[in-house]
Amino acid sequence: MNLKKNQVIKFIEVLKKFFTNSSFESTKKNNEFGSKIYGEEVTIKNSIKMNFQVLLFFIIIDILLLKNIESYSNKSLTIIFCVVILIIPILKMINQNPKLIISKASIICNGKLIKWTDIDSTLIEEIDPNDVSSYYKLLIVLKNNKKVKVSLSDQNYSVFEISHIIEHYKEINAC
Repeated sequence: MNLKKNQVIKFIEVLKKFFTNSSFESTKKNNEFGSKIYGEEVTIKNSIKMNFQVLLFFIIIDILLLKNIESYSNKSLTIIFCVVILIIPILKMINQNPKLIISKASIICNGKLIKWTDIDSTLIEEIDPNDVSSYYKLLIVLKNNKKVKVSLSDQNYSVFEISHIIEHYKEINAC
């Protein structure tokens, strides 16, 4: 069983490297979070703090654009752009539905319940890493070879802590 699991993981990694600039790493415990105590469940949702910072940045851009709106040939397009870049972080701050709920019994991904006994492996996918930022996804490989992906960018926990939390609850369930 373990050999098959490793073969699937290696096959996925080879395919991803061929088509995209992604890397996979198994979830793992992190000593930095070892002393933290987690309750019955951990809820992962959009980070209000991160999106508030993005909103402030976009407000500054909007002020600069609207201050010089007379110099632009297409004023209505500029106004539409200003409104759209403000709406995106506002919607993320308003949408506080859990993306992921990790508990002693299961993981709930975007409303779908996955029991620990159904999970074969969990991986963190780093998509197009660069010096400025990276985009992360959690890849849950089920024992029936189905895969569930959840975005981990801009969440209220860091990617490293989410990885630690998953391993913490796996350990509790002896997975």
